[in-house]
Amino acid sequence: MRVLVISQVWEPESGTPQRRWSWLTRHLVLAGHSVHAIVPPPHYPYGRLLDKSKEFQPGAITTGSSGETIHRCSFREHDFSLSSRIRDQVTMAWSQMRIARRIIHSERPDVIIATAPPLPAVYTAFFLSASSKIPLIVDLRDAWPDLLADMGAWDPRTQLGRYRKLKKILMRVAMSGGGWALEKSLRHASGIITTTDSFSSLQTQRGSQHTLTLRNLGAQRYISSPPPDLSAEPLRVLYAGTTGRAQGLLNALEALTIARDQGTDIRMRIIGMGVDYELLKRYAREHSLPVEFLGRIPFDKIPDHYTWAHTVLVHLRDWKAFNHTVPSKLYEALE
Repeated sequence: MRVLVISQVWEPESGTPQRRWSWLTRHLVLAGHSVHAIVPPPHYPYGRLLDKSKEFQPGAITTGSSGETIHRCSFREHDFSLSSRIRDQVTMAWSQMRIARRIIHSERPDVIIATAPPLPAVYTAFFLSASSKIPLIVDLRDAWPDLLADMGAWDPRTQLGRYRKLKKILMRVAMSGGGWALEKSLRHASGIITTTDSFSSLQTQRGSQHTLTLRNLGAQRYISSPPPDLSAEPLRVLYAGTTGRAQGLLNALEALTIARDQGTDIRMRIIGMGVDYELLKRYAREHSLPVEFLGRIPFDKIPDHYTWAHTVLVHLRDWKAFNHTVPSKLYEALE
């Protein structure tokens, strides 16, 4: 079978989606299937090219580590703002569309698979599927479009000027349109893959005839580390993951402030990057909190920090959409 994958994240970037599709691709190739992946040059999460090697430049065609054929599309450098990231996603989607049409013309795939988020990968795959009459499978790794219901809580806790308010309104309109497009794409899809049984059941209730739960267990590399010394003080708390809007980690730092005011001795490490990273650092500095911010580190260095920690924090905002999700970092911590 010939498989065409549309994704806006891919190795050598480091992250759960990248690891998930590394092992999925490996199994597809080992089963005898031909896999072509149209993906951007590695630039997640910082928004700039992580490796300037020729094989990672836009237009490059190479063989990936799992045996897939990789076609690198164009991208646009971005910062952590939502509008900047959307411009990059649109650039990638347009480029992926052009590359995919060439592939479909020369070697028609039997199925198109889109993995999201980012959501524009689904829109691109839907258009290609509908226009070429090729079945579409959507690998939906998060609770979209349900998360759009909580869009009002996405913004940082800051006062907005007139320009930013207008920009926010326009962004909401665009995101609402994106939610409508996603719902249409999911109705068109021949099958939907999710990461939890509850979200698969929800898709079935919404009319999907074929759903499959494929958890991120296989996307985690086995972590072997000795247990921490629980008698050591102070209490050591580790957070390793995205520091973004959905995680709401400012809440954890506020809790840390209260605990310390009440006499509890706690140390905390935060590993990972996201839109709230600088906000968290500023809050910790202003309140003199004992928090280490280590940014992103290689995945194989994570075990050292699990050894250090007494406990691991897995934190999400109290949004209704998250009733149907299980954070991949929870699987990782339980290993």
